[in-house]
Amino acid sequence: MSGPDGPLEAVVDAARAAGVRGARLAVPYLSHHPAMAGADDEWYAMIRHLPQRPLELPVHSPVRGRAYHDGDDLHRAMADCIVKPLRLPDTLRAVHAAGATVFTEAGPGDALCQCARLAVPGARTLA
Repeated sequence: MSGPDGPLEAVVDAARAAGVRGARLAVPYLSHHPAMAGADDEWYAMIRHLPQRPLELPVHSPVRGRAYHDGDDLHRAMADCIVKPLRLPDTLRAVHAAGATVFTEAGPGDALCQCARLAVPGARTLA
């Protein structure tokens, strides 16, 4: 989930009260939220001229809930990540079921690796 701090805290508190684990991810910008509407179209306009080549490796989308295909508009798919929700735990489990054994994260922190360890018990992670 993403959104303003107050409502997010209420959701985390309600989840904990129901015995569901929840954790805040510290990201420096709003993402995967409809409040970013318009930014997705701007990003799409900026990247759509880049050539799309046939995929050489499987790339799983937590927004689309499946692996991308060569026929997908990957430019639109990337732009959709700005405003659409993602199903990261489901995607991590699917990637693991497809044979992934190590999850890596490039960037500040290890929030996504933490998610991988929660979604896939025993997952090996590198951040």
